[in-house]
Parts: sequence; C-alpha cells; structure tokens
Amino acid sequence: MKRREFLFRAAAGFTGVFVLTVSAPGCDRIEIPVDVTKILPANAARIGKAWLDQSETRPDKSSLVEALFADEDWTGADGPEVLRRLAAKVKSDFQAGRTAHPSGWVLSITEVRLAALVHWEARQAKAEAQKPSNRKTAPPEGE
Repeated sequence: MKRREFLFRAAAGFTGVFVLTVSAPGCDRIEIPVDVTKILPANAARIGKAWLDQSETRPDKSSLVEALFADEDWTGADGPEVLRRLAAKVKSDFQAGRTAHPSGWVLSITEVRLAALVHWEARQAKAEAQKPSNRKTAPPEGE
C-alpha cells in the first residue's frame, strides 16, 4: 500500500464534515457537506496545529478558505466533486513542489490548509462542549 493510500484510509476514523458555502452574484447560497477525512490523515487537527505553529505568517481561517476555494467556481459542485477537485489540487501541489513538513509529515499545501481548518474546528467544538449550559434544569420531583 502506498503511503498516500494509507493516509486516505487512515482518515476514516476522523469525523470532520465541513459545510462548504458557495455563492455567486445573482444566485442563492448553496451549502455542500464535504467529508474531508477522505483526503486527510486521521490526526489532521494535530498536523494542522503543528503547521500553524511553525508558519511564519500564521494564516487565519478566512485566508485559508480563500486560498483553498477562491480560484475555482464551486457552484453546482456536490460533496464528491469538491473532494475530487481538492484531491486534484493535492496532486498538483506535489507535482509543483508545494509541500509543507509539519510534525515529520510531507503534505501538500492544500492538505495542510485543510488540516489547519480541521484544527480550528476541533478547537471550537471543544470550547463549545466545555461551556456551561445556559439551560435551567428542572428541580427533582417532589420539591
């Protein structure tokens, strides 16, 4: 099994589904669920954090999204089509030598950008889960 195939298969344990929002002038906004685990390693959040930590520019979420998606028209693309295009970007990155080396991995710039987004989403989900609930609980019966 090639290393790349292993990465794709190992990603199955991660539950990261992103919603890509596509909009164009004069068109309604479209939301497309995209399971990025099909093209990322299972420890994508940790890899994304490592890349961000070693990045000189420390890109924010919006600049990463723009770098990943601004160069194509995504209108009409469904989840599998988005993954196909992202996989093509990964291949193109490797062919052009656009790679990064976080935590000992050799990944395309597309993969590390997606991994950084996974890191931010995982961090946000963890923060949300740790927030105290604003719900009031019902008093025990009999009180």
